[in-house]
Amino acid sequence: MSRIFFLIIILIGISLSGCSLTARQKVAVPPAENEDASTQRVTTITLNGIPVQVEVMRTPEEKAKGFSGRAGLDEGKGMLFVFDPPSMPSFWMKEMRFSIDIIWIYHDKVIGVTPNVPAPVNEYSPLPTYSPPSLVTHVLEVPAGWAEKNEINNDVGVSGNR
Repeated sequence: MSRIFFLIIILIGISLSGCSLTARQKVAVPPAENEDASTQRVTTITLNGIPVQVEVMRTPEEKAKGFSGRAGLDEGKGMLFVFDPPSMPSFWMKEMRFSIDIIWIYHDKVIGVTPNVPAPVNEYSPLPTYSPPSLVTHVLEVPAGWAEKNEINNDVGVSGNR
């Protein structure tokens, strides 16, 4: 039931917005074998010169699941949510077991960072939602503290295949 509610929120957000990507720095990341950039599941993007290997989430089902139920997230890895057209999605930490930083991206530029978003204490904890400051084309989730450690803030460029 809760996943359906989250999926509905995402679909409403997607239907209310629109956008695309440009790059500050160009870093060519070849698609995985037999895939093009639009169907790639894992790729590498760069923020502030720092590579991050990301799982790419494009479908409503993938976006609704995210990191739910996973035990943790290794340094240098993350999850990239693609929004085409651009939107104002809401994220929550349902069934999350670890804290994350949420990096809001529009046109290959970081427009905001929500740091140290905590995992719920238990299954009965309230689930606040987190939203970007404006329309986004991508949302990057990385381990908590990663954004501060790597000096990721507004106006940092993002490059790579998404």
